[in-house]
Amino acid sequence: KGKVKQVIMDPAFIAGVVKSTHKLRGNMPPFLGNETEAKAIADHLYEQLDHRPLSRIYGLSGVELGKKAYEIRCGRCHVIGGFNDKSETIAGASDDDYANLRSSSGELDEFMPGYTGSDEDWNAMVEYLKTLTPGGK
Repeated sequence: KGKVKQVIMDPAFIAGVVKSTHKLRGNMPPFLGNETEAKAIADHLYEQLDHRPLSRIYGLSGVELGKKAYEIRCGRCHVIGGFNDKSETIAGASDDDYANLRSSSGELDEFMPGYTGSDEDWNAMVEYLKTLTPGGK
């Protein structure tokens, strides 16, 4: 079997998503398993993914790469201008605010996985976030 053409996600991020399925857009039931089971699911899913950097998978850079990174890492729960929009909080934030968000993202909500992506994706995502206005307009 070949690898699924997917975006890179690491097992820690996938396990966080598995444990918070009921918080995602849609109607998923809560995950009833434990940490070990979430990790086993995440490890299995991770093995199916394309592990190249997002910039190589999609041929993107700068703000466009940042938008894609946001969609993958954050947009499943926080849709700009839509479901659980956080643009009021992140639009116009300072570099220090973004650095604090990166380091504390996993502590903001028990169901929110911490940021475990690459520096390249994070820096591009900050570029994208700096283009936002409250409400995504």
